[in-house]
Amino acid sequence: MEDAFRWMTVEFGLDSIQSAKVLLPTKEDFLADKNLSEKTTYYILEKIALQMCVDYDKIEIFFVEDPKNIIGEDSIQPIHLIPENNPIYAGSYYGVNEKGKYVISINKEQLNYPENIVATIAHELSHIILSDIRRVEEYDEYLTDLLIVFYGIGIFGANSAFNFFKNFYSWGYSKQGYLNEKEWTYALALFASIRGESSPEWALYLKKHIYKDLISSIKFIEKNLPEKWQLL
Repeated sequence: MEDAFRWMTVEFGLDSIQSAKVLLPTKEDFLADKNLSEKTTYYILEKIALQMCVDYDKIEIFFVEDPKNIIGEDSIQPIHLIPENNPIYAGSYYGVNEKGKYVISINKEQLNYPENIVATIAHELSHIILSDIRRVEEYDEYLTDLLIVFYGIGIFGANSAFNFFKNFYSWGYSKQGYLNEKEWTYALALFASIRGESSPEWALYLKKHIYKDLISSIKFIEKNLPEKWQLL
């Protein structure tokens, strides 16, 4: 992960990460509605495209449906499991179409989870950057998630990595992205370290347990990584 951040600072510029605005789950940065519409998704897309320096007018999105896996559907408390490692579930990038547009899909289920849809769109725009703008020959999904952090959108990836829900009728969990919560936390700590932030205000928008781990990770980096790391 440290090597990946070094590579990104060389490829995209140290200045980019140090001056990046950190996007927050607030009304000022994004719509605060709990339930989004396909129309409002375009507003989010435009905001993220501007943040990640991708031409918004060259992006084309469509919405898909992906069924959930339900255990004990006829029982009193069915368990809802969201398919893991299924690229269609949250979103997918399909490359450039005949019109020269970058084509991505978004699962309609994401409209119910504003933070998740931000992370999904940012992830697919990372694919656009790596595959078709920078034309990186080989990269993996982990680098795609790390690029979200590089561009100041990592809070959304971390907060949506794992969610548990329960009500009177059912319970279940969802996982999103390729990094787990601990990995998102360390990636955000590296991001903060490069920017010289030992106790960043934006961290307060993380889930409480992620925030706690982030502060510990930043202290670990300050103690164990050489000074030149902070001076990348």
